[in-house]
Amino acid sequence: MIWLSWHSNLYVPMQNQASEYASATERLRQGAVQQAEHMNNYMSATQTSEQNFARAEHEQINNNARAAYDHLNERCAEMQHMFFRKEAEMSQLQLSLKNAELTIAQTEAERVGILASAYQNQRGNPTAPDSQDSGSRESANSYQSPRGNIKSNEGMLPHCLWPQVP
Repeated sequence: MIWLSWHSNLYVPMQNQASEYASATERLRQGAVQQAEHMNNYMSATQTSEQNFARAEHEQINNNARAAYDHLNERCAEMQHMFFRKEAEMSQLQLSLKNAELTIAQTEAERVGILASAYQNQRGNPTAPDSQDSGSRESANSYQSPRGNIKSNEGMLPHCLWPQVP
């Protein structure tokens, strides 16, 4: 029985030691699990923070790009408006120039008609053939205008502006 008592005396401390070891191991395991959870939470929070920062940075870049795009569209619209306004001004100037040219042409045609009529009145009968006045006819069809020496050509004037023969 001594052997059993000696064996029992050894067994209890070993059992206590094993139990303490198991308890310490469990505490270490639980501590490791908690550390892993803390690390996981930390990493998750860090990742979320980085994602939020990246998202905010991306939104800022998008907002800047949108503002730049809107500004370019506004400038483009302004430039188109200015182009159309300049084009309208150019058309108006061209129309004014054409009207001025037409007025000058009509004035010149009237002067030619007046000169031709005066010449014919001076000669008396414009239909009588006269071999001596071929130079005079030439001078009646040519005159000095503010724009230089101009030769009359009935084919170049509208029919309504041709000199009337009495």
